Amino acid sequence: MRVLWYAALVCTAGWMWSGCVTSKPSVSQDMRSSLVAYARSFVGQPYRAGGDNPKRGFDCSGFVHYVFAHYGLQLPRTSAEQARSGKEVARNEVRAGDIAYFRRSPQGRVFHVAIVVGVRSGEVQMVHATTSRGVVEDALGTAPFWRDQYVGFRNVLGGHLRGSQ
Repeated sequence: MRVLWYAALVCTAGWMWSGCVTSKPSVSQDMRSSLVAYARSFVGQPYRAGGDNPKRGFDCSGFVHYVFAHYGLQLPRTSAEQARSGKEVARNEVRAGDIAYFRRSPQGRVFHVAIVVGVRSGEVQMVHATTSRGVVEDALGTAPFWRDQYVGFRNVLGGHLRGSQ
């Protein structure tokens, strides 16, 4: 597995060798599943404004930042900056490991982010840090507050995710 990731790094960094292919490598489903399992392992952690680790607690962007950093992806620290990272994804193409972002009004600032952990029966499942319940898993469509404030999804993984150590 490490050899495959090294080969992906060599090819995506622009260094060529005979094993490189012209298309960017995709993040494997196994890696997305690992990221989701890691995110879910924090369910029950308390909320803390400005929190960015399990010892202190998490705010929403601190949680997203912490989980992705574990896999070698340094996202910006704020929800607004995270919502500008990566590539926009249509709702019917969202996958585990993408992020969801939220606004209070159509032109308002992004105030919340969550990690998509899957799509079950067409319903987007997400893990996120909420002020009232800490880190929880919710279904986007059955949580009215989040459903009404949802704006979009972004793929922040691209082809660049390393295995955890």
